[in-house]
Amino acid sequence: MRDAVGPIIGVNVDPSHLFWQRMDPLAVVRELGSAVSHVHLKDTEIVEDQVALAGVLDTRPFADPGRRAWNFRTAGAVHDRAWWTAFVAALREAGYDDALSIENEDAGLPPEASVEQAAAMMRSILGD
Repeated sequence: MRDAVGPIIGVNVDPSHLFWQRMDPLAVVRELGSAVSHVHLKDTEIVEDQVALAGVLDTRPFADPGRRAWNFRTAGAVHDRAWWTAFVAALREAGYDDALSIENEDAGLPPEASVEQAAAMMRSILGD
């Protein structure tokens, strides 16, 4: 699309969606480069024994996370600080220097705790 309309169109990178598809968000950011125009911070937990039964396209209800093949989690709950540090570095290498939006869909934590946990980790990475 960018070839057709130019850099007015960009990509929202949400690593959580890439994780459950078994993609490498760092490689995706490197490939997208300057097309990255927005970033969500959210993690994903893969439950291997449930993936074996339902696959990565699991459509079972999010309201029952114990029976799902994958669940959205707070940034840092699954992938550690080192991974998120590498993610920020990849974004910077791609020329992205804008908002990092914490997205909360972790059914295992109260919303405030989820956001506070993600923010604390990101502050430690960004040096704020």
